[in-house]
Amino acid sequence: MEEQQSSQKYSFPTSWFFQNQSRETLRNRWTEVVLCTLLYIVPSFISGLLPDDNIYWLMLNIGLLCFIIQPLSFGYEITMLNVANGAADNDLITRPYTMTFENYNRYLTTSVFKYFIVLLWTLLLIVPGIVMSYVYAMTSYIMHENPDLSPEECLRRSKQMMQGYKWKLFCLDLSFIAWYLLGIITLGIGMLWISPWVDCAKAKFYQQLKQEATVLQ
Repeated sequence: MEEQQSSQKYSFPTSWFFQNQSRETLRNRWTEVVLCTLLYIVPSFISGLLPDDNIYWLMLNIGLLCFIIQPLSFGYEITMLNVANGAADNDLITRPYTMTFENYNRYLTTSVFKYFIVLLWTLLLIVPGIVMSYVYAMTSYIMHENPDLSPEECLRRSKQMMQGYKWKLFCLDLSFIAWYLLGIITLGIGMLWISPWVDCAKAKFYQQLKQEATVLQ
């Protein structure tokens, strides 16, 4: 049984496979996903421009983060999951965002749990904090596909799903590093195309993990 499981993990696709799959999926959908990315990035850009030299601006920034940016972050991840799944709904761009705000308490609670755990590990040492961010990397997808699960259970399932695959997801992130640099060189404009490519690839990674789990059962 252990040999069979090891064999299945050994055959897990490479980072280049997910890159190519993502690019093929987005081939005829760049207008949609760029608009979606723009909707997600603009509030974050505004937040970065706000001064932090007094308590009022700081409170405004925190409010923007909690009530706008974080829900949009979840909505963006789910939109990319829908794109990766081949969804072609007319409300592909807007529905994940409205759904997130409709279930705001659940998404916020899960986010607080997730980032609190990652922060605690980061305070101990940087590397364990990075590792924990990969442990819970699938939480948003799991939460979307399992609306009845509690935040704690979503985090637990992500941890279980990522056993043996954290390094592979890290390598997938690392494979985009040159593109991230290009995004920086273009003053962030390139990220309108790079971000959806990366996040669609991660959604493809999640799909593959689910297939692996099914095979190993």
